[in-house]
Order: sequence, then structure tokens, then C-alpha cells
Amino acid sequence: MGDAAGIGPEIIIKATMGSDILRICDPIVIGSARTMALMNEALGCPAALAIMSGPGDGEPSPGTIRILDCDVEENKHFRWGAADGTNGKNSIAHIGEAVRLASSGLLDGFVIAPLNKEALHLAGCTLPDEGALLQEEAGVSLVKLVLKWDQIFRSSVVGHTPFRDIVANLTQDRIVKTVEHLGNTIRLFLASAPRIGVAALNPHAGEGGAFGDEEATILTPAVEEARRFGFVMSGPYPADTILLRAKDRKLDGIVYLYHDQGNIALKAAAFGESVIIYSGLPFPVTGPGHGTAYGRAGKGYADPRNLQEAIRVCAEMARKKRFSGGGNAQQPSA
Repeated sequence: MGDAAGIGPEIIIKATMGSDILRICDPIVIGSARTMALMNEALGCPAALAIMSGPGDGEPSPGTIRILDCDVEENKHFRWGAADGTNGKNSIAHIGEAVRLASSGLLDGFVIAPLNKEALHLAGCTLPDEGALLQEEAGVSLVKLVLKWDQIFRSSVVGHTPFRDIVANLTQDRIVKTVEHLGNTIRLFLASAPRIGVAALNPHAGEGGAFGDEEATILTPAVEEARRFGFVMSGPYPADTILLRAKDRKLDGIVYLYHDQGNIALKAAAFGESVIIYSGLPFPVTGPGHGTAYGRAGKGYADPRNLQEAIRVCAEMARKKRFSGGGNAQQPSA
């Protein structure tokens, strides 16, 4: 459900009410029945809410939203648009339950509605983001965030890290692992070998060392090493123009070096249109490419289209996993 005080509950109701989503998956809300009921009432009660005791309860039907209530603490001081430790604690519990159900095969995948990092930290979470939380909950070695916009994919080597620590974290090994996760994600959607470009760190890709030597000492060796995965590798390219190469269909994927380097470019081009794919997990997990929008929460005019796209991508990944992994081809649950 994401953060209770954000737009997650609203866009979930709007996204799952029609028959379009029911044609591609069997949706279940893992979250707070109380918060979903509050939002449903605020919207004029467009949905019938059904509380489930497990993911197999009931049958999907238009107009009905099934909820698996996983709150661990009631928020007696709940307010829309306010970061709150209780909401953060419940968000962590929702994700933990989703991981448990997906790991046991009771879900084919899940979508994470927008979370609030301040609320997670107020709950006592010391991890930097939801990717690290998923990594810990699922017991995997690394989860990387891959953003999909149309047929362009991108990932960043360094995520939520203070700017002063970025260069120290730009190791050749971390760049190569980011390329591997990005390329393996692209392979789920494209039949040809992924064409991946790496962004430069310094202005004009260093100008032959005039503006820094990281391109020669770290980035170029990483590009060469990453060719062992069978990807078509190139770069480093100046960071301010590499997205244009992808828009011109010369690249399928971009490895940016740090969080804002990639986010500024993509959000300027297509804010609220990209889908987050959490790479490295044994089951599909996606999310919308926007935040909790506290300023709009509880007001009834949040746009559900990005969440709908995240659901579609998750269902597509789950269906391909079933066909490629020998599972049945029934409609996936999410």
C-alpha cells in the first residue's frame, strides 16, 4: 500500500477499480484496511472493500478491492500528508508480508506504492531506501533499482548516499554489478542483446583527463569488463547528452553514476511516467516512479496512471517468468 499518509491508498483504489487491471492480474492490497476505508469514504465510496484472511480468499471482481490487513500498530493520530513513524512501521510490515507471500509462491509478484523515507526512519529503520529493505527482507545479496520509461531503461551505481561520498563509492566492481542488473532486466523485455551506455562522471567525459581521470582509470575498464555478460557496451558518454542517445534508439539502457545524475535527466523528460523495477529478487517487484505527494494526499485528485503502468509491468514480468520457468500460464496474482 505504500505510506498510509501519501497518495498510495487513493491511486490504488482508482487503479484497480476498472476491469483493465483484472484482465492482466488478480490484485490484492497488502496494507491497512482502516486507511483504505478512510480513502474510499473520501472518494465517495466507489469501491466495495473485502477484508481477506489470506491471499486465496474470495474472487476478483470489478468494483471490489480485496485487502489483506497487515498493520502492526494503529495510528491514532493519523493525518493525510504527514510523515509519521507509525505509518513507517506499518509500511515495513506490509513489505515484509509481501516478501513472505511471494517467497512462498502465494504471490507472483508485487507493486510497492510510494513510500516516505522520513516515515521509515521515524520508525527506526536505518536502511537508506526500500531497495535495501527488500534486500534484507528477501535475504538476497543486492537489489538495484532499474527505471523503465517506454523502452529506455536506466540504473544508478550510487543511490541514496551523501554527495561527498559519491566518488569513493564509484568502484569498478560496483559499476559492473550495476551493468549486470540493468542488462538482465532489459533481457526480460527485449529479444536482442542489450545495448548499454555508461555515463561519465566529469564534465565532457573528462576531456582527456583535463577535468579528471575517473573516466580512464575506473569507467573505461568497467565498460570493458562488463562485455563478458554479452551486452553491447559503450561509453563513458557525457552525462548531459547520454539520454539523447537512448531517445534516438542508439542505447537500450543507461548506467548513471549517482542518484541525481540519472533522476534529473529522466524526471525532466518524463516525470511520473517511469516504472521502478527492483532487480535482484527471485520474483517481480515494481513501483511507480513518483513519491508520496503529501501535498495532494487525501484530496481526491491524484493520478493513478503511473501505478497502473507499474502493475502492468509487474504482471508482464510475472507472466514471462512463468513461461520461461516452467510454471503454469494462469493469470498472475499481485
